[in-house]
Amino acid sequence: MQAMDAGWFLSEGLLSKALGRSPAGRARGPVPGAMLAAALAAALAACGGPAGSGPAPLRGTVSLLLAETAADEAAPWAQVWVSLERVEALREGPEEGRFVLFDALADPAVRPRVVNLADPRGVADLVNAHRLPPGRYRVRLTLANQVTLVPAGGGPPVRARFEAGEGRLHEVTVEGGFRVLPGQVSVLGVGFDLARFAYDPASGLVRPRLVLRDGLSRALRAWARADLAGRVVAVQDSQHFTLRPRSGTADLRVTVGGAALVVLRRGPGAASGVVGDAAGLRPGDRVRVVGRYDAARLALEAVRVERLDPASPPPGRLSGRVLGRDRAGRLLLEVEQASFPPPRATVAVELGSGAPILRPGQRLVLEGRWDGRLFRARRWEARPG
Repeated sequence: MQAMDAGWFLSEGLLSKALGRSPAGRARGPVPGAMLAAALAAALAACGGPAGSGPAPLRGTVSLLLAETAADEAAPWAQVWVSLERVEALREGPEEGRFVLFDALADPAVRPRVVNLADPRGVADLVNAHRLPPGRYRVRLTLANQVTLVPAGGGPPVRARFEAGEGRLHEVTVEGGFRVLPGQVSVLGVGFDLARFAYDPASGLVRPRLVLRDGLSRALRAWARADLAGRVVAVQDSQHFTLRPRSGTADLRVTVGGAALVVLRRGPGAASGVVGDAAGLRPGDRVRVVGRYDAARLALEAVRVERLDPASPPPGRLSGRVLGRDRAGRLLLEVEQASFPPPRATVAVELGSGAPILRPGQRLVLEGRWDGRLFRARRWEARPG
């Protein structure tokens, strides 16, 4: 049962059954005390509380966003690419505990969240949504021990590290903490202050400053960019379904707009699917949803829904604007988003046979494989510039 925001409630159906009444309120006759106690205990167990021990504390729901917190025009970097591998919430106090909010290290089906922290659009990225016990928390991030810095004034990208040595990962505890209140829906933003993203050329190391914003600004609360994989919990109708994100514990309500593309079968070449109709989805389907996330409502307005093959690993992803072609005739793309840290601001792309005629300025969304030098696209979708 979903807990309601206002407090600890039994649903009308469970409460009616416990009291021996129909949902319309018509009594079915007297209920023996033992039977009533057993029914109430079963109802509480269904809501998450162990039978016989009373209800568990009502949890709060936290949407975790990743964003730049200081949009400073004087920041020295035009692009800052980092790879987020794991996020943990560390509960403080007598009931301390560790809750994994996102984990690409333990789950091979989850890709690291690769983000350009200097995205000029200033849009936050949804990492995950979780239901947590009430209490005070700190946040610990595990990042890949590498960062790609593209200077704002031009020049070649800089490949730096967070810490010396050959270690692949870097752990950092974010400044500040946050509190989860019973039944409350809140927004938690982990921010990288780019104005203080200090790089030391002598050592090749970066000293990031991360801060925690419990609530963020109104603009970032309004909506965030979402690109999530998860499982369909229920399908309400052709425009609405419920999504449980991979490694998340909060269900999200998804609306499929009239212009959203729903891809139920995938193959090489251009993407194709049904527009504005998710009726082909079934509970249990593994899907990827791209769209706008409303943290206050735990709702996602989808622009793209894809049913995934559970047996296949998630493909690499790349999107950006067409610049032209290189001397070898390969497409050059100015990178906007990627599932891997790109080594430079532009990436060469191999589309293969059947590729459309593309003009400079057009936007491409690609799936395929990055081999460290070239992105080999298997599927593509061209959009106007």
